[in-house]
Amino acid sequence: MVTLYTQFAKFTRDADSRRADTMPALIDDWLVKKLNKYALSTREEYRRMVTFIKSKFDDEWLITDVKPTHIARFLDKHFEMKPNASNKYRALFSLLFAHAVRKGLRDTNPASEIGGAVEKNAIAILPTTS
Repeated sequence: MVTLYTQFAKFTRDADSRRADTMPALIDDWLVKKLNKYALSTREEYRRMVTFIKSKFDDEWLITDVKPTHIARFLDKHFEMKPNASNKYRALFSLLFAHAVRKGLRDTNPASEIGGAVEKNAIAILPTTS
């Protein structure tokens, strides 16, 4: 009976350690450790955004498995016609993976390899020459 409890305890510890390597675990850790430094409106926006990211990068996504191409596909699929939103999500991915690098969970930030979307600028009114 003691062997059964020992094996169960080992299984539980192993499951807990795997959980720390997932995208949702990274996001949750970032929320706890970093979110409070932002203004209230930014915190609310980031909470909304990470909920969407977690729905696409679920527990099956290990932090080390996310490649720049995965982030690019996410941005293209969901925000191709919304460059401003795409850039905001790209920036948030960059913050999340910078946190992962700082914690030693990754060696590089895959979001830094993705270029930003081109946003349409307001039409500039050029001065006329006399």
